[in-house]
Amino acid sequence: MNQSCNNERGVAVDDQGYICVADSGNNRIQIFHPDGSFLRAFGSWGSGDAEFKGLEGVAIMSNGNILVCDRENHRVQVF
Repeated sequence: MNQSCNNERGVAVDDQGYICVADSGNNRIQIFHPDGSFLRAFGSWGSGDAEFKGLEGVAIMSNGNILVCDRENHRVQVF
């Protein structure tokens, strides 16, 4: 998988230093280790679960859940 980001719309860092990037151009969330190396990604274009249309931001809750603002689907998804 190509881990390059396209049109980043938000970055969040959890309490362990893991980095979540809202990659709007690729309609996915990318997660990186604290050292910056790629860990995993999820998401694709669409309106189903874990599908996005125009990511606008990402946040991490204190319990570790990831919140994703999905602009064109008019929702916030929780992972």
